[in-house]
Amino acid sequence: MVRYLLIVMLPNIVNAPRRYRAAEVYLFDTCTMKCGYCWLAESGRVADASQLAPYRSLEHIEQLATFFNSRTTPQDAWNLLFTGGEPLLMPNLGRLCSDLFRHGNKVAFYTSLFVDDRQANFRFLCDASPSDVDYVMASFHPEAEGIEDVWFQRLEKLKRAGHKVFSDLWAILPDSIAWKISPGNAAIWTLRFIRPVCCPTTIQPHIPTNSEAVYPATLHPPAS
Repeated sequence: MVRYLLIVMLPNIVNAPRRYRAAEVYLFDTCTMKCGYCWLAESGRVADASQLAPYRSLEHIEQLATFFNSRTTPQDAWNLLFTGGEPLLMPNLGRLCSDLFRHGNKVAFYTSLFVDDRQANFRFLCDASPSDVDYVMASFHPEAEGIEDVWFQRLEKLKRAGHKVFSDLWAILPDSIAWKISPGNAAIWTLRFIRPVCCPTTIQPHIPTNSEAVYPATLHPPAS
């Protein structure tokens, strides 16, 4: 059950054999994070692993693949950005993507990479062809600071696999000091963040209204 689907038509690229329709596919709310700025965390929906259940059904996976593949032509294909929640928690993700790839479609991921290196979906992403995976947007959250070296190693694995990787830093600062240290803090984090992997990085400064939720406890990934 896809939560929502946003479709944008991209113009033809010169000499490109196909035109790609970009669609953001919001899979579910379930996540590995419980961020202070996220209303899904406040509602508890990030911890609701029952939302993963439909994707364990191969019939459901086939329905999703058929929806896009039946609307794929030699002239028009899909470029699907999987997001959520944490898309790498999706059961049968590799099966869905492989079916999409066979019809000439592409995928992209907006992920926190807050999953184990041995997790099946992360291994699938590392092994997938860069011609099938358009890009990976990896979002670094405060909860990942405790495994910072490991997190950067995951980024490097994806880079070595040939994938286009972008990083996204969520800088969460307390209300009382945000405006005083935000510029300097952002500069420090920018240099620290992009140097190990040299990938394009954006800064997402956020000032939470609830100061008690600035550094929330990290949830363990639900079993899939």
